[in-house]
Amino acid sequence: MSEWLPVARTVFDQIVDGYALCRMGIHGLPHWARVMENGRRLASESRADPLVVDLFALFHDARRISDGRDPGHGTRGAELAKQLRSSLPRLTDNQFDLLYEACTHHTDRRTSPNPTIGVCWDA
Repeated sequence: MSEWLPVARTVFDQIVDGYALCRMGIHGLPHWARVMENGRRLASESRADPLVVDLFALFHDARRISDGRDPGHGTRGAELAKQLRSSLPRLTDNQFDLLYEACTHHTDRRTSPNPTIGVCWDA
């Protein structure tokens, strides 16, 4: 699994350790890997920032408490990214803002004029 990690193993472990659901479940690690793979493909054909797309794959569902309706889970994932920001790869403020917005709104918005956010949501 380490071949698709854009973060240090310790950060990944912190993300996974706090995951409340089945790690192999519908919104677990296989889902994160598929989102990352799809995002990388889409990013390679667009002007999307691939690092933000990779990090979105890890954080967007990282703090779900239900595999069903789970209001606020995107914001909880974004807040986790904020907590771990100092341990993440060097992100500009703009990159972090894109990650935060993409995570926060991935269930309540469908389109974005920003190509990076758009790829995150399409992935």
